[in-house]
Amino acid sequence: RRLMRSDRKLAERIDAAIQALVDEPYPPGVAVLSHKEEYDLCRVKIGQSWRLIYGVVANQLVILLLDAVARESAYQNLDTLLGRLETFLRVIPPSETDQ
Repeated sequence: RRLMRSDRKLAERIDAAIQALVDEPYPPGVAVLSHKEEYDLCRVKIGQSWRLIYGVVANQLVILLLDAVARESAYQNLDTLLGRLETFLRVIPPSETDQ
């Protein structure tokens, strides 16, 4: 909400990037930051300055938006983001995402 109020165009670009992930969770230019059997932690660029960090679970996109951050600080809290993704998987195991 803060982003929408402060930079509507950026918020629209982030929304468009999220919508595009529905059709292609591994678009050109994606970086897999962490690969585990259960999930991939991925990053896509939004322009030159912003990064969208998300998880792909069991080869299906689970839109678990972990962070949309400025490039300078995008990688400072990856351990925290991985923890959030793993917490999500404990609550909703990958077998339940197959439905």
